Formats: sequence, C-alpha cells, structure tokens
Amino acid sequence: MKLDELDGIFDRTPGFRVVGELKLDESGVDPIGLRQINLDLMDATVPGINNVTQHIRPYAFMAWAWWRASKYAGRAGMTPEKIVDLVERYEAFYAWSNSIARTPFRGDVTVRKYLNPEVATGRFTFAGPDWDSYKNEKTGFMAPTEYGPSIKALHFLKPEGGLFAWALEAMPAIEVIEDLVSSVLPERLLRPEPPTVTLDDVRPLAGVLPIDEPSAEEMDVFRHLFYDIGGLDKAGKDMRRRKATADLLRAILVDEGPLDIDGIRRRFAGFDAVVAYEGDDTEMRNTSLLLCHLQARQLQRLATESMMLWVEVFLSSKKGMSLSTDEIVAAAHNSAAAQDQDYASSRTVGDYLALIEGGREWPTAAAERGTDVVELLELIRHTQQKERSLVPGVALRSLAVVRAIAKSFEGTVYPDGVMNSMEKRPDRMPMGMMARRMDALADRPLPVLWKEIIESWIIGQHVHWSAVRGGDGKKRLRIGLEGDGWMLVRPKPSRGFGATPDRLWTFLSLGSSCGLFKIREDGLYEAA
Repeated sequence: MKLDELDGIFDRTPGFRVVGELKLDESGVDPIGLRQINLDLMDATVPGINNVTQHIRPYAFMAWAWWRASKYAGRAGMTPEKIVDLVERYEAFYAWSNSIARTPFRGDVTVRKYLNPEVATGRFTFAGPDWDSYKNEKTGFMAPTEYGPSIKALHFLKPEGGLFAWALEAMPAIEVIEDLVSSVLPERLLRPEPPTVTLDDVRPLAGVLPIDEPSAEEMDVFRHLFYDIGGLDKAGKDMRRRKATADLLRAILVDEGPLDIDGIRRRFAGFDAVVAYEGDDTEMRNTSLLLCHLQARQLQRLATESMMLWVEVFLSSKKGMSLSTDEIVAAAHNSAAAQDQDYASSRTVGDYLALIEGGREWPTAAAERGTDVVELLELIRHTQQKERSLVPGVALRSLAVVRAIAKSFEGTVYPDGVMNSMEKRPDRMPMGMMARRMDALADRPLPVLWKEIIESWIIGQHVHWSAVRGGDGKKRLRIGLEGDGWMLVRPKPSRGFGATPDRLWTFLSLGSSCGLFKIREDGLYEAA
C-alpha cells in the first residue's frame, strides 16, 4: 500500500488503528558496500569460474544432457519447453542417484523432499505438481550460484534460439557420458514421454558417474576449453587471462616448489618477479599485478568490516544506550594502544604509518613477517571469533599495510584492459582513496584517524548502502542515530565477517583435475 493511499484512509476515517507488528527480513551481505571491487578483481584474474566450480564432470554432464535432449527436437510436439523439461529430468536422475548413494550435491534438501521415495510410494512420475514444484525449488548445476555461468563462460554450452547448443569440442566427453548413462539407465527413462521411476532404476547412475572421477576424455576437453584455447590467436580476453593465471601459478610452483594455498597467496601479495618457463610474459605480469591488488583488497575489506563488528559489539555492550562518536573513538584508541607497541609509541597518524611502512620495500613486504597480508587476514578472523576486544589494533595495522601497498603503486601506468583497482569505484572506498585519506591526517593525533574510520568508512558507508539497497523491503541498517549518539538497531551484533573466497581453491581444483597441477598427499600443490 502506498503512502498516499494510507493518507486517504486516515482522511476519510480519522483515528487510531491497532496494527500488527512490522516484520522485516534482515539482510546482512556486504553491509559497507566494499565487496564489488573484490569481485571485479576475481573476475579479472580467474574469469569463467566461481567459488563452487571444483569438479569437471558437471560441465560434461550438462553438455551431454542438452545433446541427448536435442536428439528429440524434430519430433512432433517437441517444443522448447519440453526439451528444457527433458534436460532437467536427466539432471534430476543424477542428483537423485547421488542422494541415494549418500554423495549428495548442494540443494539435496529439495531432492529428498520431492524425489526420494523412501518415505512415500517407492516411485516418482516425472510429470504433475510434484515435478513442477521440484523444478521451481531445485538448485541445479545450471543455477547462477552453481556451475551455470561457468559452463556458459567456458563455452561447453552456447545460447542458440532460446535453448543451448553444446560445443563441438566437447563431443569426446559427451560420447563417454552417453556410453556410461546408457549402460545403466533403460532407454524408456531417456525418451521424452514422462516416465514413472523407482529408486532402483536410478541408483546405479552415481556409481558409473562419480562426480570427482572424470574420464580422460573429459579431462582433455576441459583442459582445452579452460586453458589451451587461451593460447590461440583467436582467443578472447578472458581466455588469455585464464591461461595467464594458470601459467603464473605453474611458474610459481616451479620457482619455489610445492606450496599450500596460503603460500601461493603470499607470493601473489609480494608481487615477486616470476621466471616464466612458458606462457605470455606480458599477460602473466598483468595477472600478477591484479592478484597482488586482490590480496591487499581482501585485507582492506576484512579489516574495515571487522571494525564494523567491533563497533556493533561495543554499542551492544551498553544495553540500548546511545554513544557519541567521541566515546566510540576513545574506546578504539585505548584498545589499540594497549595491544600495539607501535601505536602506543606514536604521537600522530604519520608517526604510526611510518613505523608500519618502516623503510621496507613494498609491496614485497606484504609477504614478510609482521606485515604479511596472509597472516593479518588470519589474525583478523581469530580476533573476530575469540578476542573481539583486540580488533582495533589488528584492523588498524592491516589498514596501514594496505596503505603502504597502495602507495607503492602510485604512478603505475595500467595497460589497456587491466583495471586500476586502486581508483576504480570511488563509492566503494578503493585502496588509493583510503591511502590518501590516511595521509591527509598525517600530522593529526591518532584519535582523529579513528573518528574518520568510524564515522565515514563504517557508519557513513553503511548508512549509504543500507539506503541504496533498501528498495526491496529488507532491513539492512544495523547502526542508527539516536539523539546525539549512535546505537545498535538490531537485537544482536553481527556474528563476524570473512573474506570473500578468492576462487583460488576452485581454480587449483579444476586445474588439478585436468592435469595442470598436482595435489600431493600432504595437501601441497605442485606443477604437473
């Protein structure tokens, strides 16, 4: 109901009304609006995948499903909607069989709710209300948060006339899937007519198509579309960049030997020169630049969000009282001084920043003890969960490290096609802007920096993004103004924040599955 409609009702019949309690769903994703730069950097360095794309087989399976369903496209009455329905049935068989085998995919709750017949009749018909409900509620491979965007980005499937066409390069993998599926599923289950299926009908599918055991043909096809194609003259930007990221990783692993993921991230943060043993040197250098920026941006975002958590917790501890900015600033200042000797010995903002910068070589120092980005990220996670009173000192040291990294890239000329993440998206506090704001306060006492952080970087940014995104009726605001002070406007503070996964693990998983890398028994990665 619109506001003018409410006004009209009260004009016609003035008086009080008894109404129900206003209930709004709370939303807490990206409360300060910092996430998008991180995602931009991930898209720029590891395009075509996301944080769940760890297996090769879903790519080949969905290409097979569209190939198989399209075989019936010429039949009378076989509309596009029926082809889509057939594809979804094939995928449902696969999800159902894995649920039965206790190797469930994400979204298994819906599979068990509709398909698993152990609590019903022992059979399921792929038509009617239950089938429609399943399709509406399922989380399948083609979902936006699953493999769907990646399957299309790697060109396993390409849009064609409102449907999808499979890549010709994928045919060797499709033929393998066809042989395996046909060996265990009766033909009647694959035809367009909606079948009635029992648990025993689909049970064998998970056995012949384990999600984590791709065939040699699937590995070859995936490696071609994921990596090899990036070296062709006709390769697009994303293809070249994806290959450059793989080549950079392989060069690091050859140069330094087996590493865990934190060791790889540390090499990225330090922006060390890599002796390229193969690949495009220019693309690898550009990729290395962006991956260095990504590590710093991850630290900047998590440090800022951890301070928002600290402010929420501090306000919550006052049990509904509003607190002035000066009271919050004093608490943050005292906390940092009590735990950080560099901070305690500094008179001004500039003194502290100089101690952190310390005459070190940056960004190399971002991989060194005391200013190690990876260690600081872990320390922030720890303090959020175990010692929240210590957050200010760790957060400010982290922001000072990010500022030193950002300063080291001043004057950098970015090649065409390489994003300048230091300045991009000024409404989301890019690192260059943050560094300049810190430097502008260099001759001021340290509490002045805390006032800038708390009022502008946290509360100001939070209120802005809560308002910008408030059109969907969800409650995003956590901190509000009450009288002349601030108070928590939710019953409880946030649980804590984590750095958005940077896709490195899924990149290494996919790369290892297709033979670009090897995973040792001790969990370390090495070049294949």
